[in-house]
Amino acid sequence: MRESLDPRRLARAAAALGLGGLLALLPGTPAHAHPAGIQAAVDYQTTVMAVTPGADGLRVRFVADGSQLELRTDGRPTVEVLGYDGEPMFRVGPDGAWRNERSPSVYVDIPGGAARAGASPRAEPRWQRLTDRPVVRWPDHRSVWHGSPPPPVLADPGRVHRVLDWHVRIRVDGQPATIDGFVEWLPRPRADAWWLAMIVLVAALTAMGVAARRRPARGRWVLAGTALAVGAGTIAYQMLVVTANAEAAPGAFALALLSRGLHLLLGAALLGGAAATLAGRDFGLFLVAVGGPLTAFVAGLPNVALFHHAVAPVTVNPVWARLIEVVVLGGGTGVLAFILARSRRPGPSPSP
Repeated sequence: MRESLDPRRLARAAAALGLGGLLALLPGTPAHAHPAGIQAAVDYQTTVMAVTPGADGLRVRFVADGSQLELRTDGRPTVEVLGYDGEPMFRVGPDGAWRNERSPSVYVDIPGGAARAGASPRAEPRWQRLTDRPVVRWPDHRSVWHGSPPPPVLADPGRVHRVLDWHVRIRVDGQPATIDGFVEWLPRPRADAWWLAMIVLVAALTAMGVAARRRPARGRWVLAGTALAVGAGTIAYQMLVVTANAEAAPGAFALALLSRGLHLLLGAALLGGAAATLAGRDFGLFLVAVGGPLTAFVAGLPNVALFHHAVAPVTVNPVWARLIEVVVLGGGTGVLAFILARSRRPGPSPSP
């Protein structure tokens, strides 16, 4: 099959845009102890065990999105969440979710917030409606581990350690109850093995690029297959994260997907590029050449913590998240390596 698109042009476009994306991302990825939003991976896993005593129509879970607790009712019971000093902090019931503006616990992460609001654990609550739905989310410092790993973890980091048993006091229809849970340290994965898998994938695609200098038709198949895997992996990972962390409410799932629109758009562009490449369209090659490296840097590079930490922000086994990361980061980078390896055309055959 004849290729009218010069592979050297593809190489220059992919390299320029891919490296540009990398340079744009690197200054914007500082490490924070508790950053807003969803962290790529962490070492500690929070588990909600139960509400004691049990209450019909009441559900509590921990979500990675902001390291928050989510409390939801079926609209029947009225639940008050008590703050760090025992004061009413949130109220959830048939009339929706409310926040006590005078609860000091609300302002723990806002310097000076409690003083501005006149907050006090002894003040009469002043309720402000958050939503008309019976659900509330809040970051609760009682349900996460703070600081350095404890001595048992430092002594034996290769084993699961239960580092904290936590309790959050609530009132259900005026009766005292607690949300009970625990925090565990989970052993870190073998990061070197996952990096090696990614490097092997890039090296394999580089070798295929060299072989494709004289077999451009096969090169199209390799690029299309790689783009298909990277695009599908990118979309699949975003769906897993959103499914695990989006609020179970009408429109919430769609809004969560919209917040990840760039990643989904890149994944869809690669799927389209793969189909067009297989159909022999040059614009498909261009989509793959540009979209592959860009997806690796935008959707893959920020998630390399998956190789180094045990807990991923998904409900499936985190091994699947790491496999997807190998495909997205390694495959996207491999597209660039493939094109650069193929860009030097073979020399002319010697004359008889």
